[in-house]
Amino acid sequence: MVKDGRFDMELCLCRFAHHYRQIFNKKDAPFLERHGRLVFLSFLTSLINGEWFYYIESETTDALRMDLVVSYGTEEFIIELNIW
Repeated sequence: MVKDGRFDMELCLCRFAHHYRQIFNKKDAPFLERHGRLVFLSFLTSLINGEWFYYIESETTDALRMDLVVSYGTEEFIIELNIW
């Protein structure tokens, strides 16, 4: 997902969406809706190779929203994770 020294976040998100669709099962819907962030973080963690990292910036008290900051080299990507 690194091309010409830059991390392709759009490709990362597209691959995660594909991965999510593969593992999703209707009977698991309550789990995936509630813990979808953990599934995404697990996917993202598998990509880390020592050149980049992520951290959780903030979370509301009702746990419905969280911002994730992904840093790669001099780039930072802010991903807002929501449960709709």
